[in-house]
Amino acid sequence: MKVKINGSLITTIAMWGSLYVNYWFGFFSIFIPNITLVGLVFIIDIISVIAIVINLMKQRIKFAISQVFTILVAVLIVFLYYTTQFMYGYQNKSYETYGLVLVSQTIMSIVLACFIAHNCLIQYQIKKFVPYVSLVFSFTAVYNTLFAEGMMGGGWINNDNGMNYQAISYLAAFSTVFAEYYILEVDNVKWSSFFKKKIGNIVCVSIAIINVFTIFIAGGRGGLVLSILSIMYTIYVLIKREGSNKVGIFRNSMIVFSVPVVFIGVISVAKKSSIKFSGIQRLLDLQFFFSDKARDKIRNNAFSIISNKPLFGYGLGSDFYEMGLWTHNLFIDLLLESGAVGLIIFCSIMAYGLYLSFKLVQRDSTNRIWWMIFATGFIMSMFSGYYLTNTMIALCVSFWGNSHKNKI
Repeated sequence: MKVKINGSLITTIAMWGSLYVNYWFGFFSIFIPNITLVGLVFIIDIISVIAIVINLMKQRIKFAISQVFTILVAVLIVFLYYTTQFMYGYQNKSYETYGLVLVSQTIMSIVLACFIAHNCLIQYQIKKFVPYVSLVFSFTAVYNTLFAEGMMGGGWINNDNGMNYQAISYLAAFSTVFAEYYILEVDNVKWSSFFKKKIGNIVCVSIAIINVFTIFIAGGRGGLVLSILSIMYTIYVLIKREGSNKVGIFRNSMIVFSVPVVFIGVISVAKKSSIKFSGIQRLLDLQFFFSDKARDKIRNNAFSIISNKPLFGYGLGSDFYEMGLWTHNLFIDLLLESGAVGLIIFCSIMAYGLYLSFKLVQRDSTNRIWWMIFATGFIMSMFSGYYLTNTMIALCVSFWGNSHKNKI
């Protein structure tokens, strides 16, 4: 009896797992208190390796030129990262930890993207998973907001009371982004029975509203910005799509006017919230919203360090040696580690990837999912995340670079 292996499903699980492994940890730890982040990463890496082997066999161990180039760039990044420690002559714990994350998550995502870009069936499977990911992320964010002391850990955050305000806010924002994707592509993807058009719309709109409440209570700025941009983008696309349709214009006008009403309602309720970690005042304080004194100090320190080596920087991963941590800003981190030259190279690759992505979306609007995944990573890297462990940016740019010649 032959066992049929569903390679598309395995690759889909591997991709979603490697993209948001820290947040999946927040979900699984609700039901499996003894689970560890390292253990979950190990499981997802095993699934990813299996997915890569399956896809290699399907390609008969033949690589496209774009795949070879992408993998070589990934290897070069790892090489450059691990050579930095020799310039300093001593070991740094944070540097070593994030080096492992780079290899086990970021590089794994890049390799997966090389195969996903050449397989239309896997891409369709990934899109069908979107509303489920949104639902799980929203549940996890709400649970950790209402029962902040009910679980251990939360992604990379070492907090015995559960996921902190940043992780919760981003998780809710990611959920909103994917709910918006469903709303935009409800007629273009063959969703599972649970997310058929009427039920799916109600569920996803409800998710988006609940997530706004969660973000205001948690108080994460990056999550709030991502959610607002996602909602604005969705409204823009819906209005543009309806054109001169009077019914559509009326419906979308109601949506536009309802958004500020929902936000006002959320603010009024959140202000009265008794949630221990409520962050509503943090977000309403505009001076604090646009200027975080602690991070401003970190970034000012970074600029003084950058001024000594402005062209080529101090090497990949040097943030941990020069400052002990990263600057919570993608471009400043790039300037410090790779200088103006590295920043230009990185931005050029990212811009070219986005250029290719527009062609893919023109060909098939459901390909906007890669924009949305990219947005979750980009906004996070501008407010808090470390760019070399940003799996979302790495996967999307790699996907675009490998898929632009394929009929997707």
